[in-house]
Amino acid sequence: MNVCIDDNRHLRKFFYQYASSQTEILCDVRERLPSLLNQYNGKIKPINHAKYQQQRVLEYKVVVDGNMACRVAFTVAKQTITVIFISEVLVKAQFCKLLAKTALLD
Repeated sequence: MNVCIDDNRHLRKFFYQYASSQTEILCDVRERLPSLLNQYNGKIKPINHAKYQQQRVLEYKVVVDGNMACRVAFTVAKQTITVIFISEVLVKAQFCKLLAKTALLD
């Protein structure tokens, strides 16, 4: 599977704020996420009523180390995973509200 990182201000802001963890987060997204999708793992959950470019938005949690964790919102179309939003907010309901406040969703 191909992994694309969307070029939007939310991701740029997140990676600016957490530059020290950027490599580990992107490594997890590129290596662990495709295998989780292939296994239909319960760690990946849909975000209700959320669509990005007519694709259903999914999310999962990345734990970088004991001090840093984040949630990643992404879509899957054909063989491409597109990461659209990342936040340090771990509670799913709050993460979904944060995502809904952006202009990313259809």
